[in-house]
Amino acid sequence: MILQHRLKAKPEQPEIEVIKDYSNVPLVECYAGQLNQVFMNILVNAIDALEESNALRTYQEINDNPSQIIIRTSVVNSTWVEVAIAGYNTPLSK
Repeated sequence: MILQHRLKAKPEQPEIEVIKDYSNVPLVECYAGQLNQVFMNILVNAIDALEESNALRTYQEINDNPSQIIIRTSVVNSTWVEVAIAGYNTPLSK
């Protein structure tokens, strides 16, 4: 993953765990490069938000509730697929 270095623990930032909950989604005709860029931007924003949130938390709070990004996919119906990305303990929109 291109963003792996942003997820690893550093002296000033704890590790951010990514939890992937992928369902069986059928092949979808799309512009893969453009979707890849969209998801990358969303993940960068999520990482930034979690890092900002962690700066305001104590070491104990971070240990009790470590930072997580959860990615879920699901089939809505025969023409729609849903991708949900959420940060644990912080809103992603600022």
